[in-house]
Amino acid sequence: MVELIIPIDLYVPEQTELATVLQNELSTDFEEVTVEWVDCPDLTQEPFNLATPGLCGDTALLDLGGISNLFPFPLKDKIYFQNILQKVLDRTQSDNLIIGGGLCTKQSNELLVELIMNASFSPAANGTMTVKNKSSFASIEITQKKKYFVLKSLTDTNPYCNIYGNFFVSKGLREQVLKVHAKHRTGRDFIVALQHAIKRFSKSSQLMGFGGTFIIKNGKTIHHIIKNNWKIPIRKKKQIRYCIKYWKNQTSSVVAFATFISADRHKVMPLKKDIYFNQWHVHAKSNDGGGYYHETESNNTNTEYLGYFSPATKLYRINPVPVFHEMINFTCLRNH
Repeated sequence: MVELIIPIDLYVPEQTELATVLQNELSTDFEEVTVEWVDCPDLTQEPFNLATPGLCGDTALLDLGGISNLFPFPLKDKIYFQNILQKVLDRTQSDNLIIGGGLCTKQSNELLVELIMNASFSPAANGTMTVKNKSSFASIEITQKKKYFVLKSLTDTNPYCNIYGNFFVSKGLREQVLKVHAKHRTGRDFIVALQHAIKRFSKSSQLMGFGGTFIIKNGKTIHHIIKNNWKIPIRKKKQIRYCIKYWKNQTSSVVAFATFISADRHKVMPLKKDIYFNQWHVHAKSNDGGGYYHETESNNTNTEYLGYFSPATKLYRINPVPVFHEMINFTCLRNH
């Protein structure tokens, strides 16, 4: 269901300068930092398990819908099929990787679940596409009056999302990628620090965007799941607790897919200032998956981050929606 697409060209910085700026900026938030351009490792291997080996080639960000579609009640009829997006964006003649996060509904009962997208699409005979779907969804299940956080594989050959989603798309090639290795956080969280760094690097007229994957080792993190069928309309920020469930991951490593941009949302489209835009979006695949917020212990000397990212050349705003002014994005809930 694609009604409107707004393409935006993104600025791709010179590699050496970008690595130097990120190294300096992240050093204010981590005791040990290494930022460098490297040949992309085979990301189909552990721990990342991507659907393609790399992150490069014809890179783009897809920003679908927006969280305003959740309120006051979820608009579950807002559905975006990935094969349709491939055709609309004219990406059916090459291999494509799509990673990122959003929401989708379980077709059996139409319950909302957190989508962790990780799929590849390859041209096949008769104009069809071969899909390798390694995506997952995270949800809450109730057994004997106890709630459990569940992560399950999503094997649908036509992956889709509902309501909103933020995705990174590429041809999945193994070319040069930005490797970021950081230990012992003393300041901002990993993705927030990266977003802040590229925001300082870019000029007001140079919007930059990145996508990729990273792992957190030995850290304690917080995630969220969107609940289903809340009874009252959500119109105020203080009511958000009725539709979000938080979970703490205490033990397992977290592999996450991330997208982030350099600008404040109102600067992206100055002629449409009431349009929602997500500065960053991270979804995690681990024993406790879902929407990732942050590591809970900033002075944990054992916490380690390792990420691989690629700059995007295009940003596609697909069916943008007005801002839910009570909550610009989920970052206002990071301290829960």
